[in-house]
Amino acid sequence: MASITKVGKSFRAQIRRTGIKSIARTFATRREAEMFASGLEHDVLTGKYLSSPTDDFMPRLSDALLRYDVEVSSKKPSRTESCDLRGWGRSDFADLRLNHITSEMLQTWADSASEVYAADTVRKKLFTLSGMYSRAAKRWGYRHLVSPIRNLELPSPGKGRTRRLQYGEYRRLMRAAEELRPMLPPMLRLSMYT
Repeated sequence: MASITKVGKSFRAQIRRTGIKSIARTFATRREAEMFASGLEHDVLTGKYLSSPTDDFMPRLSDALLRYDVEVSSKKPSRTESCDLRGWGRSDFADLRLNHITSEMLQTWADSASEVYAADTVRKKLFTLSGMYSRAAKRWGYRHLVSPIRNLELPSPGKGRTRRLQYGEYRRLMRAAEELRPMLPPMLRLSMYT
């Protein structure tokens, strides 16, 4: 990660690491260069060094979504999250780098999406994106990356629905369950009474 090279009568300490800009300083002695390099290496490894990354290292949203889908969403039994990720991948944000997507941009999206989707759907889509940002910060080495969803004014969640079976629906449900699988009716009865 760090390299010390002699340049004329001085010594140059250079540190290169994915996710941060290359850092180089020149010192009069080799000892000073080594001390600087080891101190900075320690700060980078422990996450204390927070440089602003160059755009060359920050992934585009579409690439991050693909990686998140492979590492996280594809391992979940439900595929709805993968559908949400594909939707974000087709959005206007897909070609933007993660650090270029702002809360204001997403707030505008959420306000316009609330006219098309239910409030819970908009929240779910934003929470999916938030999970991807969280993974990028915690697991992919972009510690300085802050989720733009954090400062959003989310639509309020919808009211939960309760529905009871209408007259005759219980018998039809039990008959259909019996035809499908003989063990299903007892489980349905238990779930209805609990």
